[in-house]
Amino acid sequence: MPSHRGWLFLSPALPRHGRRHDDEPKKMADEANLDWDKIIHIQLFPESSLLYTTACICCMCSYNFDFPACCGCNDTCDCLCCHGGGGCQCLDISQKTRTCQTQIDSCQCLDLTSGSIMLMFCGNACISLFCMRGAGKQSCNLSEITMGCSRKGNQLCCDGRCAIPPTAELGVPMGIAIFGKSLWGNPGGSCGGGGGGDGGAKA
Repeated sequence: MPSHRGWLFLSPALPRHGRRHDDEPKKMADEANLDWDKIIHIQLFPESSLLYTTACICCMCSYNFDFPACCGCNDTCDCLCCHGGGGCQCLDISQKTRTCQTQIDSCQCLDLTSGSIMLMFCGNACISLFCMRGAGKQSCNLSEITMGCSRKGNQLCCDGRCAIPPTAELGVPMGIAIFGKSLWGNPGGSCGGGGGGDGGAKA
């Protein structure tokens, strides 16, 4: 007669860890269908608030010292069928952050369950060190294709943006500037957005 352990392993109708085996696909589908667009909060600096922009053709770097907005990290990126983004806020001391580490993750690879092909998806949300919380995601999906490549984000008070091709539509107009002084073209940030740093003054 088989041992109790072997019998439990071979019997799909019996509960295991408090859950039936036939509940597993539903649970996994529920986890995969988390609404990450509601979980993730990306708070990029408005272009009009950027200061002292330095730009070189397809890239520009600026500053923003608004508090507490500058106490965090944000990022968004799009390149053809690949997309990603995330946001994290520091110095967020509240009832919601009373934990050293709490985290949830979701991952999909060549997933056909939704009717379209999700080549890859990874999502993560985390509360950490009693004062930080954030979430992010990355995906590769043939049903969501954008023309060109662009990235915008900030690390604390430092803001960086780039785009290929460099266009206003992608958030980085073509131009050259140094510390808020426009040298050539039509650079964005404080040179075009009125955020300060000598504005669009020509050198």
